[in-house]
Amino acid sequence: MPADKMPKYIGPNDLAEILGVSPRRITQLVAESKIQKADRGLYDVRQCVQDYFRSVVVGAEDEDISEAKRRKAVADASLAEIELKHKAGELVLEEEMRAAISADYGRLRSHLIAMPSKMAPLVVGQKDNAVIQQIASDFIDAALADLSGETKKDDSAGAEDAAATAKADG
Repeated sequence: MPADKMPKYIGPNDLAEILGVSPRRITQLVAESKIQKADRGLYDVRQCVQDYFRSVVVGAEDEDISEAKRRKAVADASLAEIELKHKAGELVLEEEMRAAISADYGRLRSHLIAMPSKMAPLVVGQKDNAVIQQIASDFIDAALADLSGETKKDDSAGAEDAAATAKADG
């Protein structure tokens, strides 16, 4: 219907048809103060259409804003919880973990690289395989103890004791 031929005031059933809602929804919109009656049982068509449009558009924007605020609040709470756990020592950051693992690998690498030169003088002349195995085992145990935080002062100490015992017995 052209705007110039549309009546200024209409009833709830006609307004419901124009807005694409039910007559019951018209009553709800009035109760929610989203549209207003012009007179008992009559509605100003133009004003109601504008008010309804505003309520739909602004309502959607409000939902978007409130949803964004809710997501931000959840994210802030999650970050605060992570920070609290980190300070309490219940949580380790990835970069800290990587640094610790890298340091452990470096110490283990150093032990492994040093083993041949430290073991060679202890196994030279040894004919007893059990003694040679014990010397190697002591070096490995020392490297693993260092890796686990139970650092032995000198990784050759146990191996030297095994070599000395073998020489004294032999």
